[in-house]
Amino acid sequence: MRRFAAIIATVTALIWSSLPAAASTYRVLYDFCPHAPACLDGAGPAANVILDSKGDIFGTTQFGGRHNVGTIFELTP
Repeated sequence: MRRFAAIIATVTALIWSSLPAAASTYRVLYDFCPHAPACLDGAGPAANVILDSKGDIFGTTQFGGRHNVGTIFELTP
């Protein structure tokens, strides 16, 4: 089963790498506070975000929050 998954991953990567690159654009959705620890909404986004089945995006920050130990945030479409 592992070998099959590795083959599928390799084929998928090869297909994606052969497609022409499209011009990418992005838009800032939220600017986190740059003044930790005084940031109740969080500061210093820490890791990759995850996307749930409804399209909500979840992530974490390293600093800020009520006790300056970071926050968990959610962005909804």
